Amino acid sequence: MKGKTLVVLSVVAVLAALTALWLGRDSASVSLSDSGAHLFPGFNQQINQAERIRLLVGGSGQTVTLDRDSDGWTVSEKHAYAADAGAIRKLLLKLSEARVIEPKTANPELYARLGVEDVGADTGSGVLLEVDGPAVSPRLIIGEVETLAGRGTYVRRQGEAESYLISEELRPGRSPERWLEQSLLDVPPELLSTVTIRHADGEEVTLVGIDGQLALLRIPEGRELSSPSATSPIGRGLENLKLEDVIPEADFDGGEPAAEISYRLTDGRQIKVRGWQTDAGRFVALDLGMAQGDGATAGDEDGGEIQADETGAASTPAAVAKADPEAVARRSEALAGWVFRISVPRYEQLVRRSEDLLQPLPAGS
Repeated sequence: MKGKTLVVLSVVAVLAALTALWLGRDSASVSLSDSGAHLFPGFNQQINQAERIRLLVGGSGQTVTLDRDSDGWTVSEKHAYAADAGAIRKLLLKLSEARVIEPKTANPELYARLGVEDVGADTGSGVLLEVDGPAVSPRLIIGEVETLAGRGTYVRRQGEAESYLISEELRPGRSPERWLEQSLLDVPPELLSTVTIRHADGEEVTLVGIDGQLALLRIPEGRELSSPSATSPIGRGLENLKLEDVIPEADFDGGEPAAEISYRLTDGRQIKVRGWQTDAGRFVALDLGMAQGDGATAGDEDGGEIQADETGAASTPAAVAKADPEAVARRSEALAGWVFRISVPRYEQLVRRSEDLLQPLPAGS
């Protein structure tokens, strides 16, 4: 009897130990065999606990490190400049919603076909994704997107043999620049009161806003605009302005600016743009503030009305709600101390010269 009792107790103890071991496993390491199972069970309840995301690009060794603090997400490789919070949220949501469509292969010799071979500085074609913070912390090799069936992505959870086709399409950016918050400013043309472009060689181009259009001042006698919309590119210069890359101004060696552009807006804001043209690209620095004085909405530097032409016709902008000074100050602080690379076409919009706006001179004149 005692022998049987000991056997029973031993079996119970073993089962209890196995149960404890199973329950104590990270849910991310649980085997996935059923179609429709979550790739990372429980992560959908912990998505807001993510504190760091790391990406390692196979073959190149490129890393991307996204960190979250009290002010939001930043890109470590870009001197902790603000990250695209929307793109990060989208990635985390896809991870939380990803379900297994079907297991694929556990044979390492076949991993490369799916892009899920081990990722290292000199190995692999996929991307290793790691999320820190939640109790369920995804570790995932992201391979090829399924294109023939138009669905899902091939993946393999790090440290596991089995690979899967999952329901979500995962295409994480493979460089730090792809994760930057790209938006800089968005100023519609109708808010422009005056624009002054000062080139390093001394040329100055001044325009004034009239009924949502920019009029060029001091047109030389006998000359005219190349078209009624010749100034429109300048008016759209700050509309949906986006960066391509960012550098701390202290590390930027561009010399003296090639041009400085001053904007006065009908909502009371004033913006100064310094621009550089270098072999590495086109760069700008941005300074924001609120204009001072009663003439802030449509005045010159002294607050007086600016005439649209030499005949004395003055601009009379419609009433516009004033910008929030606190919001302007916050944005100014976020942009201060940085130099931004922008696209060449957008830079050319900002630094137009008078000759770019006028009809060509007749041949021989």
